[in-house]
Amino acid sequence: MRARFSAYATGYAQYILKTYANEKQQELTLTDIEEGIDENTWIKLSIHHASELFHPATVEFSAFYIHKSGLFEMREISRFIKEDEQWRYLNGDIVKHEEISKIKRNDSCPCNSGKKFKKCCSN
Repeated sequence: MRARFSAYATGYAQYILKTYANEKQQELTLTDIEEGIDENTWIKLSIHHASELFHPATVEFSAFYIHKSGLFEMREISRFIKEDEQWRYLNGDIVKHEEISKIKRNDSCPCNSGKKFKKCCSN
């Protein structure tokens, strides 16, 4: 989960595509993934719960991102399966997706860089 989030944050679309379950990879294109990456600045991941007790394994997390001048939280329960000794993303249910706040130009950037938003992630 953390590696997939890091790939979103750094724009590594090829890795994201590779970490989908084989059956899901056929439904996606690299362009689909790149569009989702380019529209947002992914800044924080919080893992709430993970379990390998059931098949598929589940991870509940919140991903925080900036879109335009809004700070958003997307909370999801993701399902993963093991294929070729690798955990692969199968699907997920979004349980919360909302704008937490509007960010003003002179506010501290929510990415915790210590800079003002206008000098950091507003670009």
